[in-house]
Amino acid sequence: MTTNARRNLLPAAAHFLLPLVIYWLTLLPGTGYRGDTAKFHFLGKILGIPHSTGYPQYLLLNHLMGLLPWKEPAYGQNLLSALLGAGAVALLFFVFRRITQDTLIASAAVLVLAFSRRFWSQCIVAEVYALQMLFFAGIAYSAVRWQQERESRWLTAAVFLYALSFGNHASSIFWLPGLFLFVCAVDRSVLRKPGFWGICVACAALSLSQYAYLFIRSRSDCPYIEVSIRTMDDFIRFALGTKFHGRMMGFSWHDLWYEQTHWFASLFYFQFFSVGCFLAAVGLWECLCKNRPLFYLTFPAFLLNAVFALGYRVDDATVFALPCFFLVAFWIAVGMQVVAERFLRGRWSILFYLLVPVLIVSNWSLVDQSKNTIPQAATERIVRFVPPNSVLVTEVYQAAHYFRYHLWVKGVRKPGEKIFVAQEWRPEQLAAYLAGQAPLKECGMEIPLGLRPYFADCPLLFKMKGERFEPVLFFDYPDGLREPVLFERVTESQGANTSRSF
Repeated sequence: MTTNARRNLLPAAAHFLLPLVIYWLTLLPGTGYRGDTAKFHFLGKILGIPHSTGYPQYLLLNHLMGLLPWKEPAYGQNLLSALLGAGAVALLFFVFRRITQDTLIASAAVLVLAFSRRFWSQCIVAEVYALQMLFFAGIAYSAVRWQQERESRWLTAAVFLYALSFGNHASSIFWLPGLFLFVCAVDRSVLRKPGFWGICVACAALSLSQYAYLFIRSRSDCPYIEVSIRTMDDFIRFALGTKFHGRMMGFSWHDLWYEQTHWFASLFYFQFFSVGCFLAAVGLWECLCKNRPLFYLTFPAFLLNAVFALGYRVDDATVFALPCFFLVAFWIAVGMQVVAERFLRGRWSILFYLLVPVLIVSNWSLVDQSKNTIPQAATERIVRFVPPNSVLVTEVYQAAHYFRYHLWVKGVRKPGEKIFVAQEWRPEQLAAYLAGQAPLKECGMEIPLGLRPYFADCPLLFKMKGERFEPVLFFDYPDGLREPVLFERVTESQGANTSRSF
């Protein structure tokens, strides 16, 4: 080990272990949180296909993590995010140290990001965003080293990591204009070298090759294939997220200007408070005036991500602003450097560390998932109660994935016991199924006729006027999911006539 490597070992370990310990203390212990998180808790195990854009790289890492003998399989997949997030923090520390030439400022800035609300929340559950932040940190580290040392291997590394990141999340596309402008600002002659473009083409081929996963698994007997990819047309529609185009730019200009921009601006206050926002503004101005390559690397990606997050009409839109928070941390680091040079003396820059415990204390109760066990316990009781040759019917996205996790991964019921889960149905389809006229279709598989239905979180049933049902069971979760209650429901006219705990 070289002297330089030994000198970097301690700060790398410190900036990896400190966030990791905090993430571990607040980690989601099993399944829960949101529907997509519950989906990733079983998709890695069965190697299925989720919604766009597929996330093949994350699913493979998720699968490898699931091979370890965890007492609770979902716990290992949540821990994967904590490891990836802590790795991103440690790597970003070295990026900030190179930018600011100050260890204390780099440390304070990266810890501010590590314990910001949204970044922290995505490092304690099974989600794709911690891996994406690790990729972005690697791209930034390679790009900054190339800027400072002009060694072509670092530019090659940046291009390679950028291409690889597409196998995890399509938001990488927003980095392309900034990376191009960054290369032009540092050394435009690179763009005239055929070797550079050859590397770009090879990396683009590598990026696309990761999506062979979708074609391979679409031809398997996997029980969960949300979208089957068998032709290039299927792949193009899937990669472009055509299913969600109706939600993109789904706001009027009035709502976009008066409501969404206010919402988006308030997000930064909740992530970094007023002090962090002020430092970011100072840092952005400093980059514009004195460090144009860094401005080009960060601002175009920030702007494009912001436009996407502002216009995307979904419940969890704040996660799409996470790359913006990541990029703002660069400006906070530069802003800290400017303030330290002009107003502080000597080691007084250590005052920036005061923001770190404030963030930890303020956000802990808001992001903590360590006691989030009620959905898992309630769902497991339901799955254990339902007999073989049944179908669990629900309207709730996350409930369906909780059931699938317990059936396919947790192994609450034996594989030979035919228990299916149905969530993607319309009232007329459900009525036809209950009448024995047509099977239900769910994510690449067919739910056969003749199974007894058990309903979980299905208030829509009470709106299906005129339909008569065979005796079925309806589950409700009173008192915040503390104790599931079983309601026996006979017909639409009779309604729920009996109830008992189980």
